[in-house]
Amino acid sequence: MASETKYYIFHSEDDESAPVQDKDRCVEILKNYNAVYYNRYPARGPEENEETEQFPEDKYQQATDEDIFDWLCKTEGPDLAKASQETVFSLNSNYEFDCGEKKYRFVFDDTYNLKVTIE
Repeated sequence: MASETKYYIFHSEDDESAPVQDKDRCVEILKNYNAVYYNRYPARGPEENEETEQFPEDKYQQATDEDIFDWLCKTEGPDLAKASQETVFSLNSNYEFDCGEKKYRFVFDDTYNLKVTIE
């Protein structure tokens, strides 16, 4: 479902919690719906990325999440915020994702509850 949400994804090939191939696939799916800025970093530092300016290579190895967020705010400025104040919660949104053998259903409500079911 398309929305104003922009996804900023920073992924190191050293990250053992999520394989890079899974993140690549996730990015390809997200690009069908929203703006995605994907920075994939090999062990030696960031690769070139045509879609957005890269986080500075000389700071990458020591960067914290806060450093990256601060850089992103500075880089994107006012464009970081979406125009509408509506959210999936205020819109009482329902989403269903057919993932082959299972369907994942996400139901949001305006009291900020989220119900997730797997069928």
